[in-house]
Amino acid sequence: MKIMVITKNILAETAFQNRLQHLDHQVFCTTCLIGEIKESHLFYRKFDAIILSETIPRKEQYLYLKELARFKTPLFLRSEDIPTSEELNISYQYGILNWLRLDATLDTLRENILLAELNKPIQREDEKLDVEGIKLTAAERALLAVLYSTPKEHLPMERLCKLIYDTEETANNRKKMTKQLTKLNKKIQVGGFKKQGIQNTRYKGYKLHPQLLPYIGELFT
Repeated sequence: MKIMVITKNILAETAFQNRLQHLDHQVFCTTCLIGEIKESHLFYRKFDAIILSETIPRKEQYLYLKELARFKTPLFLRSEDIPTSEELNISYQYGILNWLRLDATLDTLRENILLAELNKPIQREDEKLDVEGIKLTAAERALLAVLYSTPKEHLPMERLCKLIYDTEETANNRKKMTKQLTKLNKKIQVGGFKKQGIQNTRYKGYKLHPQLLPYIGELFT
């Protein structure tokens, strides 16, 4: 597994990193800031588990958790002390899989990593999308917002023209919308989503591919 350890002091993680590597895992220690997670979210999705070090103050850990929870990656907190019931409740609300004591044995670490493997989200290569890497025009963003707001409903061309251009469907608007949809689909594919992001069903209309919805949702959160 590829494991990330977020810490305030990389040198302080040497022994812990060695123990994880002893269990045959790739370990990457970083002192990344919360803002960096927002800017480089695709990088953090590459890891199978993320561990927050005890070197990070508890209140700051919660700020990290709030941002990391979006990735659905198994999360762990390291702690010198046994967490209180209040701390457990708060951390579990943010998606923490478990707490790791500093004196945890190799068997305990092995069990928790197995737990992370069982809880790791399944994501095929053709489902990935670098949302922040896609440059959208205001019109394209508006179109995605409309499609995202009706995930289970096909929108016919007539309704799309009405919602986006605030006019009735005309030959000119129809041509303009078709061109915009085609261009947007290409951008989505270039961004890494290899399927048809905006699906067109004959006689029904357009809707977003279900597997695309979580990524588009990131644009509006």
